[in-house]
Amino acid sequence: MTMQTFLGELLDAGFALERFVEPRATEAARRVDEVRYRKTLHTPFFVAVRMRKS
Repeated sequence: MTMQTFLGELLDAGFALERFVEPRATEAARRVDEVRYRKTLHTPFFVAVRMRKS
């Protein structure tokens, strides 16, 4: 599912988007696994949204 479809369906159902976040890797993660850090830094693997019913 694309992000456009995901958010579009929620908005069409009467929800209002309050916040959208793409969490990124931290410096602590870099110290644990540099390769994985670089991969997740540029390609987020999940998003967090806060919605409220309008």
